[in-house]
This record gives sequence, structure tokens and C-alpha cells, in this order.
Amino acid sequence: MRPADILLRVSLVTLLIGLVLMIRQIGRRIRELARGRRPVVEVRADLACQSIILGALALMQLNERVWHIRALPPNPWLSLIASTLILVIFGASLGRLIMRWQLREVLAQLATRRV
Repeated sequence: MRPADILLRVSLVTLLIGLVLMIRQIGRRIRELARGRRPVVEVRADLACQSIILGALALMQLNERVWHIRALPPNPWLSLIASTLILVIFGASLGRLIMRWQLREVLAQLATRRV
């Protein structure tokens, strides 16, 4: 089995895990709205699901880069731009998730200092 095949299978499993978690979060959000709770903007679990899905897409793009090392794709610039955009979007999503976790820690520290 080639490394590109292994990387593709890992990215597909990661994508499926992210989709299952995203569907779970959507179901949870629908149940909360049905109970009459006020809508929440975004929780860390939502951001984590998005990051997992975008990470899987970035792995797939990396797999394509590994696969096309020796032979250029039909339109190399379009392929390079798509790979770069996926990596940038994944980085932004991961940055939002990390920022949300850090913000939670800072707010917890501020809450304990006030008491």
C-alpha cells in the first residue's frame, strides 16, 4: 500500500468522524431550540467539528500534492491555489478554536480573582 493511499484513508476516516460529530451538534442544537432555550452563537464543540472537517480536507489536499509529485496535474496553478486556500481556511478555523479555549481559561481566571 502506497503512503498516498494510507493518507487518503486517514483523511476519509477523519472527515467521516467530523461529519458525525457535526450532525450530533446540529441535533443537540435543534433539541435545545425545541426546549425553548435561547440560541447560542457558537460553542467550542461546533468549532472543533469545523476544524476536524477542514483538517480532513487539508489532508486530502496534501495527499494530492504527494500523488502529483512526479506528474503535474492538468491545471497546476488551480490545484496549487485550491490547496493553499484549504490550508489557510483550516489554519483560520484552528486559530478560532484555540482562541476560544484561551478565552475560556482567561475568563475562568478572572472569575476566580473577583471572588
